[in-house]
Amino acid sequence: MSAKISNFENYVRNVLRHTKVSDPNNNPNQQQELYAESTADLAKMVEPEGSDVNPLTEEDYKTAFKFFSECDSDDQYVAFMLAQMYSEGKGVEKDLFKAATYYEKAAAKGNLFAKVALAKMHFMNEGGLHDIQTGIELLTECVEKNDLSAIEILATEYLDGGMVKQDIEKGIAILEKGFALEDALSAFRLGNIYQLGQGVPVDLTKAIKYYLFAAEKGDTNAMCNLGIIYFSAEDFIDFAQAKKWLYRGAVLGNPACMHGLGIYYMADIVGLHQYEEALTWFKKAAECGHNVSLPEIARTYREMGDHKNAIIWLKKSADLGDPRGLYGLGLCYYYGDGVDFNTKKGISYIRQAAAKGDYMAHKFLHDHHFSS
Repeated sequence: MSAKISNFENYVRNVLRHTKVSDPNNNPNQQQELYAESTADLAKMVEPEGSDVNPLTEEDYKTAFKFFSECDSDDQYVAFMLAQMYSEGKGVEKDLFKAATYYEKAAAKGNLFAKVALAKMHFMNEGGLHDIQTGIELLTECVEKNDLSAIEILATEYLDGGMVKQDIEKGIAILEKGFALEDALSAFRLGNIYQLGQGVPVDLTKAIKYYLFAAEKGDTNAMCNLGIIYFSAEDFIDFAQAKKWLYRGAVLGNPACMHGLGIYYMADIVGLHQYEEALTWFKKAAECGHNVSLPEIARTYREMGDHKNAIIWLKKSADLGDPRGLYGLGLCYYYGDGVDFNTKKGISYIRQAAAKGDYMAHKFLHDHHFSS
């Protein structure tokens, strides 16, 4: 077995196909073009990013484990896959000590995936392994051989000062190596560093450069951050570019891009609020678990004069403990806006929002002389 492993799940899928096990998701990486007559129809077709419509079952993993256990474990890829299964408890009972043994066997054959996994185990004190220096040496060796997962992990260690002394310059240099290898994740991390000024001065020109590269490679988080910069950063505002990248990320299933697109349509950029478009994308984001969109749905309905639906969505947000939903619902009860006037109930909700750190709730209680 000499195929390069891209990731655990896809590799097991290949084994299942090889052993004639039914796998309806024959090409999980294939991207489909989406066509729709309206935004609402399009949103219905969008699958949340990372969703797997055909997840592997425990029986699938047991079949795969049987296959690998009957192969020659001196083969580095067989040893690696057995280690993965023992490490994750998929197809066999979880056993980190056995996982470490198989990882070491694969690593001795030069398997970079196994070396990265061993480094993680050393960092996490798993499977009887706990030597930080060995972990760093394993990752450094893999970085020198252009392993992208090792680049991500070791760069993070130097940037955050986790297992090693913090060294921002060294962390950036490692990510630059990944960028030179045309790695989208390395480019995204570099963009994030320069956008937020993490150990370096904020430089949005550099941030855009790295984000554009990552976005063109399909990184939807980079698309989202480009949308934010083009939408709101002084000297870089370009609403057409903001919409372009937020829309692209939304169609690819990124909930934050869906939310951002909702904000775009609420912003009165073209001289007329596009409430229905905003609602479509806010609701799609919420459907994908992006709960911060719930108060925005309520706000949109309020702008449309639909107070009944605004209350419904504020209650959904408040029921999830979101401080913005709690504060918004509290204001409605306090002023009798869309619900029966109830000062006591209103202040109760506002206090709950303040307890969760909502600044506006704290300010309201202070300005209206209520204790928090």
